[in-house]
Amino acid sequence: MHSDYIRRGICMKKFSLALLCLLLLSVCIAFGEDVPEVSFQETKGEINGGIQYELTLKADKPFARYTVVAIDTRDGVLNCAFMEGEAEKTLRIETPRVDKKQEYVLTLQESENYTVGANGSMQLQLLTLPRVEFYKPIHIGYVDKELNVILECKNPAAVMKGMNTFELRDESGRVYGTREWKNPSSRTNISFHVTEEMMGRHNLSVWYNGVCVTDPEDGYCAISRHGEKIISTFETDEPYMSITLDCAYSDDQTIEILDILDKYNVKVTFFMTGHYVNTFTETAREMVRRGHEIGNHSLSHPNLSTQCTKVHKRLEQIRTPVDDIQNLLGVRVRLFRPPYGAYDGEVLAMVRAEGMEMTKWTIDSHDWDEDYKTSPERIVRRVTKDVKGGNIILFHIDGFNTPKVLDEVIPYYQNELGLNLVTVSQLCEIVGRELPPLPYAER
Repeated sequence: MHSDYIRRGICMKKFSLALLCLLLLSVCIAFGEDVPEVSFQETKGEINGGIQYELTLKADKPFARYTVVAIDTRDGVLNCAFMEGEAEKTLRIETPRVDKKQEYVLTLQESENYTVGANGSMQLQLLTLPRVEFYKPIHIGYVDKELNVILECKNPAAVMKGMNTFELRDESGRVYGTREWKNPSSRTNISFHVTEEMMGRHNLSVWYNGVCVTDPEDGYCAISRHGEKIISTFETDEPYMSITLDCAYSDDQTIEILDILDKYNVKVTFFMTGHYVNTFTETAREMVRRGHEIGNHSLSHPNLSTQCTKVHKRLEQIRTPVDDIQNLLGVRVRLFRPPYGAYDGEVLAMVRAEGMEMTKWTIDSHDWDEDYKTSPERIVRRVTKDVKGGNIILFHIDGFNTPKVLDEVIPYYQNELGLNLVTVSQLCEIVGRELPPLPYAER
């Protein structure tokens, strides 16, 4: 029995020794493993900063297991994963924007899982992005027509050969057209067909290899129907008409006028300037509380045809009151009355692009006219002559004798002519007149 114990002990020692030898052998094999050598396929490249660059890593043989190859950049470390059996990998890297030509170096990190070959670093030349501008400050398009957008490149040398395709997009990312700009030193154009669904205001931009290369403040585009008449009167047999009052400089008579309107249960449309709503905010809120409609009468009441001709100034006059009225009164205006009734095609396009309809009048009361200051009966005659359904009458909140005239003519409209007085938007709805769509951002 003693000899059996001895034999068993010897066998156990031999077995342990064999396991130890196998372990040592595996360690030796592991330390002596011939790992792949990794290099950049190219050592030099060129790209506009801000655009993704495609580079390729190559190993001299396939990886035996999943391995991550690390690349040092000035912005941090990029990781490139090789799967088992792969010997080549292509990846796209983000490059930083630059304001002048710069060198961007990529370097492979050392690792026990691979070695770095002779091409272990890459020099990438970063160029500035092309700087594209719209030739016109505003683009006006009409449904079922072609719209031609002209472009200029201010630094044509930045447009790389083979990468010279530009896209025209709107704020939603929709691509309206593309153009291969073969000679960036000259202007080019992108044209597209305008459809019904494009109506309204759009912010156009130009894109180059996935990057916007125009100023986000530029590219204003106004699209509407061609030849559509503005609102001034409606030909209708329906017994409805509208009274409108422009509000610009004073609110001295406002409460008196509101009380007269309440007396006859009449709702009107008040066209107010940005100055008015900011200066007489509580009075404007009282108009809303009493159920009246609010329209836009510009920011500061300039003549938009002669005194305000720059696009950005016109936009300020048209758009700013929309925001002011929305913020202070909680109302999104849908009608615009031009100061002095003056406008041109560009102003009309911009008004409609901002989701409003140009609204003038059928009869001007002349309550603003010094010649009528002492003659309220002359104003009454003006606003009662040939009045019929579909008409729009113009008064002013600070006009001469306006409260007195309203108190006299409203019962005439109602009782003698049998007309119902409604807001302009209600009148539009009654006669089936659609208002322009809201800008894309508000839909």
